[in-house]
Amino acid sequence: MSKGAVAVVVTILAALAGAAPAAAQVSALASQDYIEIHELYARYNHAMDLGIGAGQGVADTFTEDGVLNKTTVGRQALAELARRAGGGPRRHITTSIVLTPTAEGVKGVAYYFLVDASSKEFNLIQGGQYDDLIVKTPKGWRFRTRQTIPVAPAAPAAPR
Repeated sequence: MSKGAVAVVVTILAALAGAAPAAAQVSALASQDYIEIHELYARYNHAMDLGIGAGQGVADTFTEDGVLNKTTVGRQALAELARRAGGGPRRHITTSIVLTPTAEGVKGVAYYFLVDASSKEFNLIQGGQYDDLIVKTPKGWRFRTRQTIPVAPAAPAAPR
């Protein structure tokens, strides 16, 4: 086979590989990936709640072009938001994390609760769901997008 024919075959195979369904291009997550992504969720909570690095701790959990709630874009904006909101007696609690590999990275869905820990009784401030796109970068797993979806508290049940 001539060099030209080999080049054509290689080009066609490369094009076919690129045309494969997205799901076929994604492999399962390794156990270490699950551990590192769970750590990412924890680092976000600690950085936001404790004001780690004057906002940089939160920014470090996102990609350079990371987006929070469609309005806060980029590390500088994320750090500024965290600087304003961080610290104090509130605490984030994240649970029921479900991770699904996608063509872009990993889709993460989790429940969150935000509590006021300023007294002996923790008071629920807000609860809801995180919808995340998480990608692996040279610095490890990072949020590319994070959308918080607050859930309104249910009305108290009527007495029976």
